[in-house]
Amino acid sequence: MSLPLASLIKILVTIGCGVVAAFLLRLVLKKFRARFEDEDPRTVSELERRAETMVRGFRIIGDIIVTTVVVVIVLKEIGIEIGPIIATMGIIGFAVGFGAQSLIKDLLSGFFLIIEDQIRIGDVVTIGKATGKVERITIKTTRLRGKDGELYIIPNGDIGQVVNYSRRISQLVIEITAPVDPERMLGEIGGVIKKIYNDEVKKRLTDPIHVSGIKSYRGGKATVDIILTSRLRDRDRVVGLVLPVLKKELKDIDGEISFQIPDGFVL
Repeated sequence: MSLPLASLIKILVTIGCGVVAAFLLRLVLKKFRARFEDEDPRTVSELERRAETMVRGFRIIGDIIVTTVVVVIVLKEIGIEIGPIIATMGIIGFAVGFGAQSLIKDLLSGFFLIIEDQIRIGDVVTIGKATGKVERITIKTTRLRGKDGELYIIPNGDIGQVVNYSRRISQLVIEITAPVDPERMLGEIGGVIKKIYNDEVKKRLTDPIHVSGIKSYRGGKATVDIILTSRLRDRDRVVGLVLPVLKKELKDIDGEISFQIPDGFVL
């Protein structure tokens, strides 16, 4: 069977457009993926894993759409009636779809679970009757590791209410007292905060660092509260990043400086 030149050209152009579309899709997804990469190539962060899962899902969906469009156009140009094929595929698709409802439900639920950032790898959560640490999140399933080492593999479509214990907010107060006048105290603290508030600290805080102002001024000593708000799981790391810098930068103040973390500031 010989094809008219016009049909042959249309087929080649269609295939070429399909290849270009697939290439552009991968290029866009690659740039999207790059936005979530951190500066350490030796490790893969949880955010990078989520981005990779999303990219993989979008790539599969995009490839299916592009391939389907190209095949339909090519078959039509070859002279094959696509009406009966579409009708047959519709029946098969209905049968498969009816049998694969749970799979589709899992995929859609997994997609929104990732997009909405409901849970992250490392979070301690309760899903249904299962409580454990999130080890892996895919489009289809979520894996939890229980306290006794048991592994829960939960289809995403079965996930209803989620209790995330790792999203509790910690409001940490560092109380600083120094033998200086209030104006100098605020000036010193303001300068130190600018040095503290780097990218590493920013990504672990849920709100900007807050300075309460002069809490008290007695006996020539001014007291200021610095308030750091973070997720509970990041609290110790935030203290480890902030407190040493405070002590280092304020050591030149004459007299004894005290740093205290009062109890009862975990919300």
